[in-house]
Amino acid sequence: FMAQGNVEDYKKSIRFTVIGTCLSILPFAIGTFVLAEPIIRILYGRGNFSEELIQITSTLLRLLALAMPFYATSEVLNRGFYSKKQSKFPAIAALIGIAICLLVHFGNQYIAGNTIYWLGLALLFGELAAFLFLWIMAIRKIEGISTTITRATCSRSGICSIRSAKSSPSSRGMR
Repeated sequence: FMAQGNVEDYKKSIRFTVIGTCLSILPFAIGTFVLAEPIIRILYGRGNFSEELIQITSTLLRLLALAMPFYATSEVLNRGFYSKKQSKFPAIAALIGIAICLLVHFGNQYIAGNTIYWLGLALLFGELAAFLFLWIMAIRKIEGISTTITRATCSRSGICSIRSAKSSPSSRGMR
């Protein structure tokens, strides 16, 4: 859409893709988190792979499952920036993610000793930091990108609805 100069369709496409990505990846992330131990037990639960290693690997898989939605959404935002020829933001996000990952991973030697769990936490925090940076830049640089996504509301029963800015008179400046 950007090649054709159609900014409104571009914004709608990014919003739709971000929402669709989140809605499609969340079941996989939740399933992976819940079924991490059985998956690891089936794949590696024989031979020299002990019960302790199954627990450690399951925990790492759970941490990676938590990072899945951030990674998937970051990929959509990366492509959105590249289509606008703004490649510096994905590059900066990658550097931020790597820096956070390295800080968390190597910082654990002074905090908790050398545990393997910190590797999973480092990857999770690095991906979260990269996602947050891309999200903030998308809100600032792609005007109108957040109107649908950030107006998601959840009722007390846990049922979420997403309202477009066009459906709300107050969002258009009308009272």
